[in-house]
Amino acid sequence: MCAQGAWSALGLAVLFAALLNLALVSTFVWTDWLPWGVGVGLWTIVAALWVVSTLWGSPGDRFPGTSVEDDGETTPFTEAVDHYLKGNRFEAEHLLGKLLNEDPRDAEARLLLATLFRHIGRFDEAATQLQWLLRLESAGKWETEIQREFKLLDRARHDSPDRSEEDETEQAREPSQDDHDDVVHAA
Repeated sequence: MCAQGAWSALGLAVLFAALLNLALVSTFVWTDWLPWGVGVGLWTIVAALWVVSTLWGSPGDRFPGTSVEDDGETTPFTEAVDHYLKGNRFEAEHLLGKLLNEDPRDAEARLLLATLFRHIGRFDEAATQLQWLLRLESAGKWETEIQREFKLLDRARHDSPDRSEEDETEQAREPSQDDHDDVVHAA
């Protein structure tokens, strides 16, 4: 397998492109280059390859695990995200803690935990999680989100004294659209 697909798919695509170009050139540019029967056979092969590659490329059939339908399996991380979005912050924190106990280098879990801590006003713990993330090699792909979370944390710390206790309690109970956006960035 290559980075995002199979080598056989690349080979089929190259073969198709070469045969299509050969058929086009022999039909429209150098019309006397190939006999008529060979040209018809070439177009037949091009059409057959097109049909085969279209059928082979239907969603979910090419590679295991790429099915369009949801397989119904949930992972502890997806459960934690689900709890976070539903406002069950204690359950989300518990699941994320278990994930990080099993694998302290789980960047996605650590980023979601930092976001959770920021939302419930545990700013120092959020900053600690973000500092951990900066040291993880696997967190490189989340660099933009980590920097965004640092900015949101600074803003939350700055705005914290102005917020009333009722606002904090309300925010701890009900997830906002920002919660959903944060999870989309973390997942």
